[in-house]
Amino acid sequence: MEDRKISAVFDYRGLRLLMGVIALALPVIVSVLAGTPLSSISASYYSDARDIFVGLLFVVGSFLFAYNGHTETESLAGKAAAGAALVVATFPTGCDGCRTGGASIVHYTAAAVLFAILAFFCFVPFRR
Repeated sequence: MEDRKISAVFDYRGLRLLMGVIALALPVIVSVLAGTPLSSISASYYSDARDIFVGLLFVVGSFLFAYNGHTETESLAGKAAAGAALVVATFPTGCDGCRTGGASIVHYTAAAVLFAILAFFCFVPFRR
């Protein structure tokens, strides 16, 4: 049997880069497409940029779900961040002129979890 190198269909570094570009471009894209000044990126849910905001969060969530990492901790963190991204996308936040409720609390909690896990990825495994 011949010893040959198995090549992956996708380069994980390229996927990491693409996810980073999407995450960094998300606030800029929704700010431009919103057409009005936003009090937060989540406020784009009530603007013309809603579909892009939700769609890109689903893309980021999909990348995070597919990421297995090098350890079990990284894999579990990726799955938790994926779930948090989907929750942020599906539960609208309160806006400047509307009432806030339970959905806003869920949204902000999921956003905090998502950002905390992304910070973990930036400062721990991605620095290796």
